[in-house]
Amino acid sequence: MPAVVGPRVSSAGRGQWVLLAGVALAGAVAMRVGLPRGPVSPLAVPPSARAVAIPGGGVDPGDPGPHAAGWRTVSVTDPDGGTFAALLTYPARTATEGAAPDAAGAPYPAVAFGHGFFQAPERYQGTLRHLASWGYVTIAPASHAGLTPDHAAFAADLYQSLDWLVARSSEPDAWWTGLVDPAALGASGHSMGGGASLLAAAEAATIRAVVSLAAAETRPSAAAVLPRVDAPLAFIVGQADRIVPPASTAALYEAAGPPRQLLELGGGTHCGFQDDPFPLVCDGGRDEGQLPRTRRLLTAFFELYLRGDARWTEWVWGPSPYDGEVAAARVDPGLSLLPAKSSVLVPAGGTAEAPFTVTNTGRAAARFGLMVSSGTWPAALSADTTPELTPGTAFRGTVTFGRPAGAPLPANPLSYTIRATAPDGRGAAFAIVLVDGRAPGAGPLTLPWLERPP
Repeated sequence: MPAVVGPRVSSAGRGQWVLLAGVALAGAVAMRVGLPRGPVSPLAVPPSARAVAIPGGGVDPGDPGPHAAGWRTVSVTDPDGGTFAALLTYPARTATEGAAPDAAGAPYPAVAFGHGFFQAPERYQGTLRHLASWGYVTIAPASHAGLTPDHAAFAADLYQSLDWLVARSSEPDAWWTGLVDPAALGASGHSMGGGASLLAAAEAATIRAVVSLAAAETRPSAAAVLPRVDAPLAFIVGQADRIVPPASTAALYEAAGPPRQLLELGGGTHCGFQDDPFPLVCDGGRDEGQLPRTRRLLTAFFELYLRGDARWTEWVWGPSPYDGEVAAARVDPGLSLLPAKSSVLVPAGGTAEAPFTVTNTGRAAARFGLMVSSGTWPAALSADTTPELTPGTAFRGTVTFGRPAGAPLPANPLSYTIRATAPDGRGAAFAIVLVDGRAPGAGPLTLPWLERPP
């Protein structure tokens, strides 16, 4: 049946508010399109080609995952007794509308996705199907797609969609029985929907991670509620966005607590987060790499925080977060490790120390595990873990490097990585130490090319 894309039908009336960032679109006249119905190219390799995703090798999180992606339009009932249409996308046996779910990997994490101002979920179907191919159930409400959206109500639709998914998944006779993992729920969204995903996370503690795309400020204010959000947050924005500029998203990042990231895509535009950018009053085209990079970042963050795969920690948090994927990154995993880069010279047959400081930038007392990568020369930490650090307090430690007697000077400095890991095993901070040998009478090791802009 045709998709119902329109105002949410509810027994409880709510006030209407217009997205500030979408004011420029208010005069646009466009035909609102329905949810996807026609055939599309499969986004996934056959399940038989399934591979383990390992950063630095294996499956690229920007490539399709091991599942086919099925989709269908569903009618969600909220606690008020109202209903709204939503696009459900899920791991399936075939890449077709209404396909049977692929239960082999169930239960799957689930993500609620909020569309942008005056948009429909189908403009993001490529990203939703990408997540489904990686083993995520996504639900994208089609409500509040008109000129007078109610942001608080839209946020409620997002978290109520997740509640509805979990409830239906627990029913013994549902077509998706057992499909959703109730302990692995996330949220995402674009522009207005990105702001609404933040509002939803402030209201629903069941949301364990949020990735927003060019998140816009909302009414009520997303920035005002962010201090209440405990879930890890990733804010992705295009550096060329002229509708929600990076400075606007940076303000949301500043209002949030850790773990948090602000990731800027070079050449990225506002409408570039859509498969088919809105034709009216948009901010131009997009870098062809914007959608692949976006899907790569979404997948990696959710793999780490919804699926709990700590193999993604180093790729997500450092030493160079999302190396090569973003033009600029600000990250706060809830701890810091300084100095981020240092160097030492070790005399033949002797030792040298590099000091470091771990600071708890999070919101609760914690102990952080410490480790240093092994290299050609031995390295030892002064402690394997920090004492319990209250927020804002620091631990000062050292790593001692030894140069075996007779070991020659290396052709290039040896690189070691110090890692401090949060108690959940997912958040981490990193520091690089370059180690070289001290020749008789040598001065300090000075390598200006190692210095990076702050």
